[in-house]
Amino acid sequence: MSSSKEFAFRVAAKCMPASVNRRLEQDCLLPYYHMVSDEHVPHVSPLYRFRTVKEFKADVDCLLRSRKPVSVAEFIDSVQNTGAPPPRACLLSFDDGFREMHNIVAPILQAKGAPAIFFLTSATVDNHALCHHQKISLLLDKAQREHARFPLVKIKQSLAEGGITGVENPNDLTKIPWKYRTTLDQLGTICGVDFATYAKEHQPHLTSQQVKSLLDRGFEVGSHSVDHPLYLDLSLAEQLSQTRESTAFLAENFGITRRFFAFPHTDRGVSREFFERVASEAGVEATFGTSGPAQDCCARSFQRFSMEKSDLPAEAILARQNLRFLKLQLTGQTVLQRPAFDGSLSKAVPAVTQRKSLASVPN
Repeated sequence: MSSSKEFAFRVAAKCMPASVNRRLEQDCLLPYYHMVSDEHVPHVSPLYRFRTVKEFKADVDCLLRSRKPVSVAEFIDSVQNTGAPPPRACLLSFDDGFREMHNIVAPILQAKGAPAIFFLTSATVDNHALCHHQKISLLLDKAQREHARFPLVKIKQSLAEGGITGVENPNDLTKIPWKYRTTLDQLGTICGVDFATYAKEHQPHLTSQQVKSLLDRGFEVGSHSVDHPLYLDLSLAEQLSQTRESTAFLAENFGITRRFFAFPHTDRGVSREFFERVASEAGVEATFGTSGPAQDCCARSFQRFSMEKSDLPAEAILARQNLRFLKLQLTGQTVLQRPAFDGSLSKAVPAVTQRKSLASVPN
């Protein structure tokens, strides 16, 4: 985000009259996070800025000053029973299932009396694997530490042999899609990064015992796909498989009876048929996207907004959301529309040169 925009949001947070803010605010705020830490986290830090412990505590205090924290079950029950989210409420959610959710986030929320839901990628529970974007982050971390010694030429040669072009600098690695995730293992070998060893030694994700501990403390758990693909790159069958498998994993291993799902990256471009079938075939009660203040045209889908990728205080982030909502109102785009299913059994994935980096796509 440009410094001028950040300054504008800071000013808006301080100067916008409370009455105007109140009219622009949504009934229930749905902020989300991935990581909270004071440390450099190699599998996340190169991709985006996350909140420090102090910043996160300040965020929660800000949200709870004017909002009632609710669980996802309370949120959905209100929608089903009254047709609307609970008023003046806040639903906190956390994606990717990193260990910091158990060690840092949960104790803070518990002390403040705030419920939350943690969305997990089933393949990474117990640290059996890393998702492809975490592998990319480790490669970027290596590049940032080695600078000129980073083997970019060998990487480009290896990618070209696999039909992948358009990688001109280390940051372009963030454009490599999930479809080519096995290629990252080859790049790890070239760079001297052993992903399996990293997962085993650093334990970046929650273990089953930690998940059970979160549940025992009253927190909720939902699915975030098997291994974090961009759903826009998947066929409908792949989208449904990722969702069914991950929700079934939570039901079988942790006794989760109410199924909630948060899209990895973003749900932009996902067809209406997915939402219809994921409810009937996978028993998913609600899905959560990352399109901020927009209202979804699908009744069981709800949009969240990120509290990350910026050092703005919570007040400024909320002011930004209010201004975005005002823009949607003025342009008549408050409802997020969904494409119809085109019947395709496969999905064409854009070339690396045509893709946005992970840093510009919600995670």
